[in-house]
Amino acid sequence: MTSGLPPQSQRAPGPAAIRGIELIGHRGDPSRFPENTLVSLAGALGVGARSVEFDVRVAACGTPVLFHDASLERTTDGSGALVEHSLAQLRELDAGRWFHPSFSGTRVPTLEEALRVTLHAPAAGRARRVYMELKSVRESSDLSHILDILRRMEAMDRVVAISMDFSLLAKLRDLSPALVLGYVADDEASLDAGLHAVRRDRNALLDPDQNLLRRHPVRTSGWIEQGIRLATWTVNEPSHARELLALGVRRLATDDPGGLLVGISPGAVSAGEPSGAPPSPSAR
Repeated sequence: MTSGLPPQSQRAPGPAAIRGIELIGHRGDPSRFPENTLVSLAGALGVGARSVEFDVRVAACGTPVLFHDASLERTTDGSGALVEHSLAQLRELDAGRWFHPSFSGTRVPTLEEALRVTLHAPAAGRARRVYMELKSVRESSDLSHILDILRRMEAMDRVVAISMDFSLLAKLRDLSPALVLGYVADDEASLDAGLHAVRRDRNALLDPDQNLLRRHPVRTSGWIEQGIRLATWTVNEPSHARELLALGVRRLATDDPGGLLVGISPGAVSAGEPSGAPPSPSAR
């Protein structure tokens, strides 16, 4: 069984000392590692991502785990719906061999394990922020359990809870006024709804597909001037990253953090924190 972490030699700081960008590893570093695994999260930070994004679903036993799809087939050797499997059953699955035989034995991680690896690692490999995308929950009490984990892990001020399901975000806001929320938009309708929500909740950001921002540069720049906090996904082409940076967008989620950093010209990056940063990705 693999340890879930890349060798120390692979975790040396990368070129992300480029300042002014909050580069976000989308599901970790899925260009080099199986997505949504501990090795992928640590790998993204090792090549210079400043933050990471991962997907969360809830197992049959109530444990939040990292997983994108509703079913197990694409990224494990199991089958059926994730929500119908307990954590013990999920631990029996191989979540790495589908990507490459060298990752055989990689397991589906829990939310708590992911927070430990990303937020409580030694300083050189620690994430500034975690973007936790909630894909689904079994019942409303699962949200309270997730918040309990964030509090226990001292992660409330370093996690942004994002989702395409705005009803989940509304429930989270009722449970926690302090947690930063992110409204993920993949079309104009969800973009309008997310923008409306963000205008009403100043402790939230808008997280659209990068194409929605690049198609309307004047609109995008105007939102930033109005103080709307933006993140975007999934930015894999350096030319697209430079377009977004020129518009003032600084939070870029990518499937290839190391490659994108190498491809971005330092001249396109301004110094300082991402514009309007909250207090202390491919299809979603």
